[in-house]
Amino acid sequence: MIESGIRKENISYEFAFSEKKSHAIELAENAATLCYGTIIAVGGDGTLNEVANGILKSNNASDVILGMIPVGSGNDWCRMYGIPADHEKAIIILKSRKIFIQDVGIVKCRNGSDKIERYFVNIAGLGFDAKVVQKTNLQKDKGKRGKLLYLMNLFTSLFSYKAIEADILIDEKHIKTKFVRL
Repeated sequence: MIESGIRKENISYEFAFSEKKSHAIELAENAATLCYGTIIAVGGDGTLNEVANGILKSNNASDVILGMIPVGSGNDWCRMYGIPADHEKAIIILKSRKIFIQDVGIVKCRNGSDKIERYFVNIAGLGFDAKVVQKTNLQKDKGKRGKLLYLMNLFTSLFSYKAIEADILIDEKHIKTKFVRL
């Protein structure tokens, strides 16, 4: 359906499918390094995050336009920027090349002894929000899907969330805080 919509609009394209979690990072980094000027993510917010991370890891990030065709369950980024869930309408928007500058942030954290750096383009959840997403992603890894999955994990996390401490640096301002459930 998406491919036929792209053909209908006479858009020249190549495609690659991600095969596992984080594979879209590698695919997008390779495409950006090969100087693809436009990279379109087809998926949800998680796919968009991986593609953005791949582009931003490359040396050509400032020369790449990132677009999105939403097929995920949340699609918060697309809703924020008025990209419709209807594939044909989203493709028409992509073809019109309405471009805007996107703010980007970076999160540096530790998972045990591992240091992790990830970019974000929409929102970075900490504390409770991160717990809900973590539980949802674990269930997605087991094959569960659906729009109610996040909502279910939101409610179950209310009872299992434990406070965490965080050091946050925003625009040279340092904040040390504890994220607790209200």
